[in-house]
Amino acid sequence: MQAIASTSSSILSVAPYSLSLSLSSLRPLPVPLPALSPAPPLSHHTLPHSPNQPHAVHHIRDRCTLEVSCGRCQQGWSLLKSSCYYFSNRVSDSKKNWFDSRAHCKSQGGDLLVINNFAEQQLITDNIGRSSIRGVWWQNGFWIGLTDVVTPGTWIWVNNVTEVETMYWKIAMPSSDGFQSGNCAAFYQFPGAKESWYKGNCLDHLYNWICEMEPSSTGSL
Repeated sequence: MQAIASTSSSILSVAPYSLSLSLSSLRPLPVPLPALSPAPPLSHHTLPHSPNQPHAVHHIRDRCTLEVSCGRCQQGWSLLKSSCYYFSNRVSDSKKNWFDSRAHCKSQGGDLLVINNFAEQQLITDNIGRSSIRGVWWQNGFWIGLTDVVTPGTWIWVNNVTEVETMYWKIAMPSSDGFQSGNCAAFYQFPGAKESWYKGNCLDHLYNWICEMEPSSTGSL
């Protein structure tokens, strides 16, 4: 009996030690993590408006204004400053007389260009670009919304404002001689923004044209 008791006592004294060794040797099995998808690129729709990224936000807005008009102008039109402009030579090589050019502008919700001041005159000069040169220079101009059809010598814009101060006529214009005689004004990109208007025959001469309209009140930003 003493031998059995002694053996039992030894087993009991060793068992806790063996159990502690077994538990200490256990390690959690590694669990594979799911693959992470790459984050989508930021655009002007997803760019966070964070105070820590003012330069990025302004850059996107500027690019939107310059390249895609922020959705405030129709397709084919450009948002420059506070107006939408349509330069026909950027869309088509076709040319029209003054009346058909105006009809096209009005069908789009605008009208032929009205130049209100020198800032706008310079803006058009900087953005008009040169059309493909065919024939003589005056055949490559752009109709604008200025005529003296009602009263010869009194130039009136299509918005019924009489032109009395903001005149940027080519030297010797408005003349009534030669091919540049007529009752409708056209725009050509001469060196120097202050001398770019000349006269054309409203019905017979076929030119490019520039439309203008107000931008929509909402955009993509």
